[in-house]
Amino acid sequence: MQVRERQRADGTSAFLAQIDIVVKGERFRENRTFGKKRLADIWIAKRSKEIRVLIDHGKAGQLKAKRRTLCQAADGLDPAERFLDLLPAPL
Repeated sequence: MQVRERQRADGTSAFLAQIDIVVKGERFRENRTFGKKRLADIWIAKRSKEIRVLIDHGKAGQLKAKRRTLCQAADGLDPAERFLDLLPAPL
């Protein structure tokens, strides 16, 4: 688990927090970018603990689940409710 500093396109610093846990030959990886190193360190400590708890309770499959796209998430909605927030407000 590490934090890497990188430069954004606008010249500011960003901190990439990376978690890499291997248990019984199975690898669990997550990463996230923060504006402050302290926030990245806190996220690594918290999230790695959550991952280990899930693994210990036999719920590692939840970690490997594919993330849903916006369209997949909207499939469960009524067609009239889809993407209403994206439409411009009526005048």
